[in-house]
Amino acid sequence: MKKRRMVFISVLLVCVMGGSLWAAGAPEQKEKEAWPTRPVTLIVPYAAGGGTDVVARLIADDLQREYGMPFNVVNRDGGGGVVGHNAISTADPDGYTIGLATFSLTTYKWFGSSNVTYENFTPIALFNIDSTAILVNEKSPYQNLSQLIDAIRANPNTLKMATPMGAGHHLAFANLLDKLGIDPNTVTTVPVTGGSVIIQELAANGVDIGPSTLPESVGMIEAGKVRPLATLSKERTPAFPDVPTVKEAVGVELVGGTWRGLVGPKNMDKDVVDKLSASIKRIYDSSSFQDVMNNRGYGLTYLNSQDFYSFMKDMHEANGTILKKIGLIK
Repeated sequence: MKKRRMVFISVLLVCVMGGSLWAAGAPEQKEKEAWPTRPVTLIVPYAAGGGTDVVARLIADDLQREYGMPFNVVNRDGGGGVVGHNAISTADPDGYTIGLATFSLTTYKWFGSSNVTYENFTPIALFNIDSTAILVNEKSPYQNLSQLIDAIRANPNTLKMATPMGAGHHLAFANLLDKLGIDPNTVTTVPVTGGSVIIQELAANGVDIGPSTLPESVGMIEAGKVRPLATLSKERTPAFPDVPTVKEAVGVELVGGTWRGLVGPKNMDKDVVDKLSASIKRIYDSSSFQDVMNNRGYGLTYLNSQDFYSFMKDMHEANGTILKKIGLIK
């Protein structure tokens, strides 16, 4: 009888201790499931007012409504996006600092401006690709992309193109020429600081070619100053249905331009990543987000975390190849 009572007491103690351990671990489990329990910082690697900032604030507003917690956009400009991308990659991977990664991330290592690459991040979701549009002055003799390509072949080192050196649109156009068997260096590059300057140079007839995005060019297009010949996209842009793709224009299927996606520091908690990726997909599919993006001419493309990682890896390697061909790798 005494022995049976001792066994009973031992079992009771194990149950009590187990219950205490479960209770001690419960708050941690509860906090993990309840993410976010405090404001989240969303870093933008560029100044306020630009395309990346505009898209980031759209995403942040929707996330704030969904989770009932502030998602504070913080602009960390500098070094062509290096400062902001570094700030995201070195943050605590607890899910309370995330940010927007852009095309520039796939060029830093090749330029020697930073060692940060896609490998330093946890991809969450891609939601935007702004395809490069190939534009000319409205009075240009080239009425379509085929005519422009023929002119480049026939007159090497004659035509001039305005573009930031090594930027997304520069590499997209260089890639197109390479795919067509044309040395990209046979087009003279006039270095400029950004998309608005490209369009200004083109409108002033200071250059022959201006690779940019249709949203950045819409003002001058509507004013009759510049003319788009084609876009490096899989499909025509809904806001510009009359502009053909490069496949339609010259038979080459090629996607190129700038892109934006949500990322966090490396080794973020998978549950938080999955939660955010699903949220971005819901936002992406919403009519309100689609309408705003379409009305402003921003390209819509969604990739989940895994596919986004593969996309960045492929882009990183492709940019290394084309940068080497045009002599920009340091």
